Amino acid sequence: MIKSRLLLCLDILYLLLLAGYIFAGMMLATFHGDEAMHIYMSKDFTTAFIEKDPLSLMTEPPYVYDSDRKQRIMNGSVTLYSIGLIAYFMELTIKDLPRAPGWNWALRYQPNVDAGHLPSSKLLVIGRIPSTFYLALSAIVLFLIGKQLTGRFLAYSASLLFVLNPIILLNGRRAMTEGANLCFGLLIILLAIIIAKKQQLKEPILKRWWLAFILVGALALASKHTAVIFIIAALFWIFVADLLSLPWRRLFISSAKLAGCGLAILLLFIIFSPALWNNPPERILNLISTRQQMVASQVQQQAKAGINSAANRLENIFKQPYIAEAIHFEVPHYGANETIIWQIKNYLASPYCGVQWGTGMGYPLTALAIIGLFVLFLPRFRPENLSRLNVYGLLGWLGPTGLVLLFTPLTWQRYYMILIPPTVLLTGIGLIAVSKLLLGLMVRGC
Repeated sequence: MIKSRLLLCLDILYLLLLAGYIFAGMMLATFHGDEAMHIYMSKDFTTAFIEKDPLSLMTEPPYVYDSDRKQRIMNGSVTLYSIGLIAYFMELTIKDLPRAPGWNWALRYQPNVDAGHLPSSKLLVIGRIPSTFYLALSAIVLFLIGKQLTGRFLAYSASLLFVLNPIILLNGRRAMTEGANLCFGLLIILLAIIIAKKQQLKEPILKRWWLAFILVGALALASKHTAVIFIIAALFWIFVADLLSLPWRRLFISSAKLAGCGLAILLLFIIFSPALWNNPPERILNLISTRQQMVASQVQQQAKAGINSAANRLENIFKQPYIAEAIHFEVPHYGANETIIWQIKNYLASPYCGVQWGTGMGYPLTALAIIGLFVLFLPRFRPENLSRLNVYGLLGWLGPTGLVLLFTPLTWQRYYMILIPPTVLLTGIGLIAVSKLLLGLMVRGC
């Protein structure tokens, strides 16, 4: 009993240190123009909850470039409303926000500043608090996932690699959607692991678990639409538990229940998204087509630079988790701006930018992740407490994530952030396998 309490206290202290590290570098992170857009669009919180006029947030075509209606249909509402809530408590008004559209990507950096698009320091703090908070929560959730899968060693190693990742830190701290996407995406994976475990052990699953699963799934989608990958992986995890433990007749009923959960997540997501209220099926089609148009325009720019080929995307899958350096901007001419250059130097000089693994440590960590992947197929070398259910679940999470990234033509670095959580878990599993093998060789040698 005493030992378990000491271990729990150690876990809590460790997680507080991780959260503290994430928050310590919040305002050192370099500025991204999308932050101004999200801060500007946080005015929707005032419209929906203070003025109590959410119907005015509904959208319909045409979706003009940089218009409010286009931003509403393309972006999730969780980050915007979180920023708006804090701004409300800080007694800021719409007049304090950056000028529309938040940030004009057709202009260079200084003209944007001159036009009033750069948020004030106070606004930037308010904008970054929610995302940084969600990122800190995501580190805690990843710790709990590792603990559920094999135990404390995986929990500590995976969460540490996650928090020290420069790409995670840079983008997760910014006033954008990445922090919330990781938080609720990983949380639905954790809930799926718990529900699947209960299902396999034939323990009763209380309604609150399913309600939490649906709520978190809707919040994940409302954070960033690409969270659908997390939701599919979570549903698959539970389906595998049913497949391994239920007779065929009951499997059909259980599959129908999972389909109902997926539908409930979609319906609740629509409730959280006023932009879709005006004819939801048509608006969802508008969302998909508008995003495709945006991707197509960006792909054309990347094609000229030769960085969106299939070979490049495959290379990114291997390099982005550990080897690649964090990219601070996507527009090339921003690299010539003195303010941005200073921000990058200042951030990289701080101890809060994460660990730049480079090739010296990046390749060994990548190799450990690959070993961890192969170990999933080799029961003899797996951690003893890594169940077959969780092996299938991990593969069902990693596989679709990798395929989506392989076939997504736009190779922006922050798109690869969803690959990092399963990768650090595989790295931890690979480290356990290698340690187990080396220990066995040492015992035989003695």
